[in-house]
Amino acid sequence: MKRLVVGAAVLNLLVSGCASTKSHDRDPAAFVAISDSETPASDIYADETTESLSAGKKTPRTASQQMSSQASRLRKSAPNNSNFVTALAAGPSESEMQRRTGIPTVRSRAVILASGKLIRSHGHEMSIKIDLFPDVAPIFVLKVTSGFEVNEGMHSGFAPDDPSSSISLTMANQMVSGFIKYRGKEYRIIPDPERGLHYIVEVRRN
Repeated sequence: MKRLVVGAAVLNLLVSGCASTKSHDRDPAAFVAISDSETPASDIYADETTESLSAGKKTPRTASQQMSSQASRLRKSAPNNSNFVTALAAGPSESEMQRRTGIPTVRSRAVILASGKLIRSHGHEMSIKIDLFPDVAPIFVLKVTSGFEVNEGMHSGFAPDDPSSSISLTMANQMVSGFIKYRGKEYRIIPDPERGLHYIVEVRRN
């Protein structure tokens, strides 16, 4: 009986040793990703590592981004500037401005407007010089504004040196739209909120 028990114990040790040896020879267990999303994980997570992202080159700024940056700098300095209109040193081309505005023009230029200079008390007239172009800079008298909310941000008037002149400005979100007639010519002020610019154009008549 003792021999039988000893034999069983030896057999048990041999089986355990074989099993232990096999477990060390096995490859690591594979992991299976389980998700309740129908989108594959490869579509959600990028393949780039932190090293690959940091090694990438910076994308050069486009001309549009450079203009927006320049406009932002000029806008910050506008409160200290006595001018309502400040021209950009390097703006978009004539053809690009015509494409963006959709208006046939004789000439045009990109500018920054100090829209805060249009803020005034109800019941008061005001005079403002508008440098449409270097050779056209009339002074307009803006009429008294009413207290009705429907007229908020709206300004109209005329240039004293031209009885047939007129100006109509609308301001919203620091951007200005305008229709101007002066000395027989028509001008437009067109906002470009995407770039933070305004375009002043002399309208070409067909």
